[in-house]
Formats: sequence, C-alpha cells, structure tokens
Amino acid sequence: MKHLIITLLAFVSVTASLAQTHTFTFEGRSITVNVSSTIDTYYNESLNGSWSCIPVVLEYAAEKLNLSKAQYLYGMSYMQGIDRDRDLDKGMMWLKKAADQGEKEAANELGTYYEDFGQYQAAETYLLKASHLGANYAYYNLGHLYMSLDKCELAEKYFNLAIDYGPMGQIDSIHNLNVLLARQMRIKDSIVVLRKGAENYNDPYSQVYLGQILYFFGSNCDNRPSQKDKEEGKKWIEKAAASGDSRAIQILSEIK
Repeated sequence: MKHLIITLLAFVSVTASLAQTHTFTFEGRSITVNVSSTIDTYYNESLNGSWSCIPVVLEYAAEKLNLSKAQYLYGMSYMQGIDRDRDLDKGMMWLKKAADQGEKEAANELGTYYEDFGQYQAAETYLLKASHLGANYAYYNLGHLYMSLDKCELAEKYFNLAIDYGPMGQIDSIHNLNVLLARQMRIKDSIVVLRKGAENYNDPYSQVYLGQILYFFGSNCDNRPSQKDKEEGKKWIEKAAASGDSRAIQILSEIK
C-alpha cells in the first residue's frame, strides 16, 4: 500500500508540474514556460526596477490562472502604459484584484494611486493593508498620506516606522520627517532624525542639515554652540560637500 501511495503522489506531482507549464506564441515563435515560476521571476525583477514580462504570459497568468503577482504586474502595465495602451481604469481594476488576494505591493501601489486621485479613505485602507503585509514602501507612503492630510502625529509615527524598519523609503522618510519637525520647531528631535540619516545612510541632505544645526545653533539648540558642536557640525558639512552637495559647499565657503 505504501508503494501505491508513493506512486500516486509522484503522479500528482508530475500532473501539477505539467499544469503549470504552458506553450505560448510570441513574435512568431512558440515558447513553453512554467508560468508560476516565470511570473515569480518577473515580479522579483520588477521590484528591482527591471521589466522583462512577455505580454502573453502575463495576460494568461493574470486572466486565466488568477495569480496575484501577475495581476499586480498586469495592473502596473496598464497604469504605466507598458506593452499596452495606458488605461487607468483597467490598471486600478487589476491592482485591486491582486490587492484583495493579499498581494502586498499591489495594495501599496493601489493605495498610492488612490491618494493621487484624491480618494483618501481608500488610500488609507489599502496602505494600512500593505503595511500589515510588509510592502516595501508602505510605511513611508502612509507617512506621506497623513502628512498631506495634516495628520501630523500619524505622519510622524509612520515615518519613524519606515526609518526604523523599512524595508524601503528610509531616506525619504528622514527628509519628510525633518520638514515636519522643523514646522513644529522641534529642532532637538530633528537632530536625532538627521543623525540617523547622516550616520546610517551617509545621506548628504541629513549631513548638511545636521551640520548646520550643530554649527550655528548647538546641540542644545540655544544659539550657543560649543566648540565640540562646531567641530562636529563642520565635519558633517564637509562630508556632504565631499559628496557634491551644493548647499554644503556654499556653507563651507562661508564658515572657513
């Protein structure tokens, strides 16, 4: 009986493998691919900024196999006019199909587009979903959404989550959070945030603004910088200038 079960399992495995394989006609030639693994490759490449999708494979995987990663890519191809005419309605439809199946990057992109279109409640719903699923830029995009709605506490919360946990958008979150804190005159808090950018990401923006605060206002932000503050501030400005930051170069020419 054991041998029969093993034989049956092997048959099921082969059948499943064959079911995932499909032959397509593309540019006058036949290609046979494992659809699921091919879509996984397309998906991972897209997250690294590359697009290599064969349209007929993508369409089949999204429309016939209902694969959420394919639906995400299909939606993005419509939103950006890649390999087909740009069609926002179809793009949003396919992104929503993917997001509703739990595809994290689809939820993130859908939420961002909803924000662009002024549909803020829907944007919040899908960006929160994306953050729970672990989408790359979800925390940053939530911070951006709440900042645009003047919900400063929530914006600060999600920018900090992006800075501390990513997985992407840390530098943009530092820049935006610094603006938010500066508006509230919370300069000491800005120092903490900018230091993360300067030290952890070698970010010229963070270096020059951190350097300015320390050099001109001091670490206590009392307009009485110590010699230590001035030295550290100048060091950060010099690092930013060495990266070609024009603001740092200008400041450095004034304080030398």
